[in-house]
Amino acid sequence: MTTRRTLALLLAFAGAGLALAIPTFAVAGANDSNYRYQVTIRNLSRSDLTPVVWGAHTKKARLFTPGRKASPGLEQLAEDGLTGPISNELNRKRGVGASGVAGRIEAGQRMRFTFTTTKQRARFSWASMFACSNDAFAGQNGIKLPTGKVGSRVKRQLVPWDAGTERNDELSSAVPCLGAHGVGPSENRKVRRHPGIKDKGDLVNARNGWARYGARITIRRVG
Repeated sequence: MTTRRTLALLLAFAGAGLALAIPTFAVAGANDSNYRYQVTIRNLSRSDLTPVVWGAHTKKARLFTPGRKASPGLEQLAEDGLTGPISNELNRKRGVGASGVAGRIEAGQRMRFTFTTTKQRARFSWASMFACSNDAFAGQNGIKLPTGKVGSRVKRQLVPWDAGTERNDELSSAVPCLGAHGVGPSENRKVRRHPGIKDKGDLVNARNGWARYGARITIRRVG
């Protein structure tokens, strides 16, 4: 039955004062069902995390790729916490549904937000800069969202990443949490695991760094 004919029948029943129950899939299609999620990100480090860029998408879309060069947007996020450029890159990718920027997360604290996506766009990616670093960031690509019953969840502990775009000199002349913005010694490397704060400049691992993991994310289906 065509959509136009279905609507005509609904209107006819309504005009006659009759109630008609119709399954959602008859209008929207079963694969277009909405799923609602609550995201909780806890900062496990001793550095603030800058505002979080996130997106829900298909399996093919990626926010960043370990082992490859950082995009211009990722470079600006990882060096200065800028969210606009990488958000624009994400939203230009095919298969991205919901996306946005969530708040800053202070050291040791957590932040929550909710979003809605569809079963076909049930992967989640995010990224945020460790403010007390040259170009370290937290994040993950393509976390598989739980599509089972309401209350189901996934949890990940995440190692910090190094964008490979600025040398880790750990000096106040290049680190945002020490007052520097838009400056720093460039390097030309690939995205990789961050080696950690080495106490070789003005940063101190015991005060600004992290242990093995930099962040933890929990995603729970709430609707």
